[in-house]
Order: sequence, then C-alpha cells, then structure tokens
Amino acid sequence: MKYKKTIITITAAAAISFGAGAALADSGSWVGTPNLAHTRSIIDQLGDKLTTQSATISTLSQQSTAYQSQLTDAKGNLMSLQN
Repeated sequence: MKYKKTIITITAAAAISFGAGAALADSGSWVGTPNLAHTRSIIDQLGDKLTTQSATISTLSQQSTAYQSQLTDAKGNLMSLQN
C-alpha cells in the first residue's frame, strides 16, 4: 500500500512539474527561446510517457485488487472443502 502511495505521489509531482514547464514554454519567458521548441518537444514526450505509465499502473492496481479478491475466495473455498 505504501508503494502505491509513493508511485501516485511521484506521478502527481511529475505531472505538475511538466505542466509548469509547458506553461513557461508557452509564455516565452524562458531564457534561450530558440531552443524552446526542442525542450518543449522533450517535455511533451515525457508527459505522454507519464500518462501511459500512469494508465498502466492504474490497470495493474485494478488487476491486483481483483486477484486478491479471487485469492480470498479461493482460500474460503479451500477452508470449506477441508471442513
């Protein structure tokens, strides 16, 4: 559970960080404006990867919950059979 909370916290912090960088890039307030297109491209790519990984983590979390439920049911069935 602690592992999940850590991943979610890191994901949220990274998303906020990337969002702030993109906002600065849009406003043109960064020094080195000619390099902004490349920098923004990298930020967009990382944002896309972050979105993909967040979706994967969410899916795996849901699967883990389902498997835990199945395991609990199986243990209950085993106890019933033993009795």
